[in-house]
Amino acid sequence: MRFATADEIRARGHAHRSSLQQLERVKASELLARQFDLPVGHLLFHSVIVHFENAIPIQVEDRWANPLLAPDYMEQDYASITPNEY
Repeated sequence: MRFATADEIRARGHAHRSSLQQLERVKASELLARQFDLPVGHLLFHSVIVHFENAIPIQVEDRWANPLLAPDYMEQDYASITPNEY
């Protein structure tokens, strides 16, 4: 099942909100380093966000971000914008 993005929720005239559950800096494991094509131990950003449509939780987003490509990831207000919007 594919869950709707914030834009799709808003396009339907529904209310989207999100709740940040976790935001951390993590050293890449061997598996993550391989997936990101980075050396083991390289810093990655990790977030877990629950997305709601009209107050109903519809998606848990578990995201890893490369700080080289998203340097301000940790400073965003994910209650106001989504990681995709950033």
